[in-house]
Amino acid sequence: MATFKGIKGVKVVTKATDPTASEAEGTVWYNSTSPSALKYSIQSAGAWASSPAINTARDALASAGIQTAALCMGGRYGGSTGMTETESYNGSTWTSVNSVNTGREYPGGAGVQTAALFIGGTNPTGVPFKGVEIWDGTCWTAGTNLAGHHSGGVTSGGITTAALIAGGGWPPPSSYYNATSETYDGTSWTEGNNMTASQGAMTGGLAFSSVPVGFGLGGSPSATFFQTYDGTCWSEGTAMSDGRDQAGAAGTNTATLAYSGNPGHQTSTESYNGTAWTELAVLATGGRAMASAGTNTKALRIAGETPPGSTKNNICEEWNDPVYTIKTVTTS
Repeated sequence: MATFKGIKGVKVVTKATDPTASEAEGTVWYNSTSPSALKYSIQSAGAWASSPAINTARDALASAGIQTAALCMGGRYGGSTGMTETESYNGSTWTSVNSVNTGREYPGGAGVQTAALFIGGTNPTGVPFKGVEIWDGTCWTAGTNLAGHHSGGVTSGGITTAALIAGGGWPPPSSYYNATSETYDGTSWTEGNNMTASQGAMTGGLAFSSVPVGFGLGGSPSATFFQTYDGTCWSEGTAMSDGRDQAGAAGTNTATLAYSGNPGHQTSTESYNGTAWTELAVLATGGRAMASAGTNTKALRIAGETPPGSTKNNICEEWNDPVYTIKTVTTS
């Protein structure tokens, strides 16, 4: 009887356990344990999957970190504005940790799970807030205030020694919107070049690097607007396929993931490769005013407002692109 080695010229490796799907992509092996079978791994397009929910439902919150090591803080729930609750995520469980000192909604966030910034926002009295707090992995302490105000849908990100916040303005009218940006060097905030247009209810992200390089997208009312930041200047980029505000986003200015937002608690997702936008798989649950962590290929959607109505939720979803799957060879 012909063997696989005789036909293909190679021997199939026998394994007692399956390797991870991503490690095994493009290979064939024989699993010798029950039920024994010939297996292989394939790569498919990106997809959203359910992820452990946070403990305290909310929207209009801030976040920091990556898909498997994230932090979320602040926000609002129902009539409770300016929440102080902070939660830390290790890839499998959300844990309540020390709260921020001054709660607020629609703030900016930057940094990683163990070293983060909680920036600006609107305080419980509804007034734009210039305060900044620094997370050392255990406690929040007061940092240097912003020069201006940034609240109500901002682009922010970077690390605690090289961060940026820009835009903002909420609620409408557009007279509240601003195009200013500020950079942080670990000690003080410095006003930088303005964005190409004033936007409120936008979102954005920056690389976790010593030079904050990133983007801002969308804005009220449901704009397709996309701006990129090269560490010094803002430039108008290729417009998104779908208009959205209060959206979710992750990545950098040349590798961007945008999803959800107004109008109508969208489920749509699209990615940018530095040249063009491409429509991707949709979320299981649409939303707006959520937080985001991670990168364009491994992102984490955190809570937000979900349908029906204006329900504040604790839903989380993970984006992975590509997705690897182990298949069993069958014969008929």
